Amino acid sequence: MDLIKEHPILEFEHGKKVKFFFDGKAMEGYEGEPIAAALHANGVR
Repeated sequence: MDLIKEHPILEFEHGKKVKFFFDGKAMEGYEGEPIAAALHANGVR
């Protein structure tokens, strides 16, 4: 996944890591994260 893990200005606490499926493919995201952000982080464009 492509995520910004550290940022000098913005702080963000990720929720628990969760697994979900999109188009039959397993992907990972974070609890409470918008699905569009999780898909983008998993390379779905």
